[in-house]
Amino acid sequence: DEVDLEISLIEERKEKRNPLPPYTTDELLKDANLILRLPANKTMKIAQNLFESGIITYHRTDSTHVSDAGIRVAKEFLGEDFKGRRYSQEGAHECIRPTRPWDKNLLQRLIHEKVLQVDEFDWQHLALYDLIFRRFMASQCKDYEVKIKKYKIKYDNKELEEERIVEAKGKAYEF
Repeated sequence: DEVDLEISLIEERKEKRNPLPPYTTDELLKDANLILRLPANKTMKIAQNLFESGIITYHRTDSTHVSDAGIRVAKEFLGEDFKGRRYSQEGAHECIRPTRPWDKNLLQRLIHEKVLQVDEFDWQHLALYDLIFRRFMASQCKDYEVKIKKYKIKYDNKELEEERIVEAKGKAYEF
């Protein structure tokens, strides 16, 4: 069966978007499972190691709040891309974030060169740290810009409209 298909561009626009807030425990568990394929118990064990090593803040939190120390870490790493966001005040702890302005590569080098002493550190530790680092740094960036195209699609006497993000720019998006 052949289908007559007609697609036409009906709108094109640009929008500024806010980056996602930093991780809470629930969000970290979801992303670690979805992106890294880590089960919740493994993610929490690795996060506990990272916390005990002083590499991330406390990992059991429902807060997205960023402390002054967190703002300083982000500002030092991001430079001119920094826009500092505090997010919510709720929760006994702050968000899950790196304690220093070190990306995954620098962290790996410091461990390899024995500048930083850590126990039981493998690729999963680095992968989870990288997830936390990127999400936190993105949350502290300026807004990013997306280009959206809206299409009209006609087929079999049906008509629908579909929006697609076709381009994204900005440091928050890169993270």
